[in-house]
Amino acid sequence: MLPFADANQIENYIVLYKPALNEKREWKFKRTENTQITLRSLKGLTKYKVMVLGYTSNKDTYGSQEITFETLEGM
Repeated sequence: MLPFADANQIENYIVLYKPALNEKREWKFKRTENTQITLRSLKGLTKYKVMVLGYTSNKDTYGSQEITFETLEGM
């Protein structure tokens, strides 16, 4: 993966996510052409890991750092 790209060059994104406390669980993913996405299948009060991959028309791949966040109650 290349280190960074101009966001105008990225055409498609894949958002990877999984519960943070379950290392054996496989990553789920959502594809999008937008720079924003809503993940609707998350459980409330749960920590998740997430990272984003971006693809250009030249098939170059760019990856974000993995981050961890916690959902709110009642998701």
